[in-house]
Amino acid sequence: MALKLSEGSNFTPAPAGLHNAICTMVIDLGLQSGPFGVKPKILLGWELPDCNQDDGKPYVISRQFGATLSKQGNLRPIVEAWRGRGFTPEEVKSFDMSALVGKPCKLLIQHVTGDDGRTHANIQAALKPERGQPTTAVNDLVFFDMDAPDASAKARLPQWIQKVIDAAIPPTVKPAAAAPTAMPDFDDDLTF
Repeated sequence: MALKLSEGSNFTPAPAGLHNAICTMVIDLGLQSGPFGVKPKILLGWELPDCNQDDGKPYVISRQFGATLSKQGNLRPIVEAWRGRGFTPEEVKSFDMSALVGKPCKLLIQHVTGDDGRTHANIQAALKPERGQPTTAVNDLVFFDMDAPDASAKARLPQWIQKVIDAAIPPTVKPAAAAPTAMPDFDDDLTF
């Protein structure tokens, strides 16, 4: 048996700080298993048009969220700060996440060192964009919904996101209600 070792990834995380960004991905990841059980997840991805990697392409950064606009969730404060206002009760009931694709914002990115010793770029906040901020992305704009999967949209996603989608836990199918069983004949010899 061969034991294959490597030094690990040579990936350089996006720089820390406040950056112009354009939302290029809103991805329904389906039901994913996590520390709090199986929950629906969503991934938002942004391109940093003013911040290029060594190959000249803009950095892309993403973050997974629970797929809920609950006040206790992590997604709602990000989207509210990005919009520059809170959600009305009506908006919370029917907010269309696809509306975020192609929209600019400011992203606050913080570096943290993981247990593996590597530096990771974490999105701390999305803020309202400034006037005149870039709105044209280099990368494809992709919206993917597990309820209406589009194979061409999925094919434009990075491989690692496709693998997460493929690993989604299928929703449980509720069993059909059991047919009532026949009642036994009434025994009128019972004494009470």
